[in-house]
Amino acid sequence: MGACSAIADAAVLADLIALGRPVAEIFQCFEAARKPAADAVIKESRHGLDRSTCGGLRSWMRDLMFANIPSPKLDQIVEDMVTGR
Repeated sequence: MGACSAIADAAVLADLIALGRPVAEIFQCFEAARKPAADAVIKESRHGLDRSTCGGLRSWMRDLMFANIPSPKLDQIVEDMVTGR
């Protein structure tokens, strides 16, 4: 997720810089645009850590669930994480 977030950050920042606004305004707009997505990545990462460090039956259920997620659903999950939805 870090690389995807960095790419999205760079794209938003480039678009804002291209508008020619003052630096302080650029970073205010950047934070408003990207903070929700960054917060969502942090939240999902914490949930992932909780799921990955569990043991026994919970680990087995987690592994079974991830092994059986259909590709379109997995793609949607990744997109939602990247966009902060």
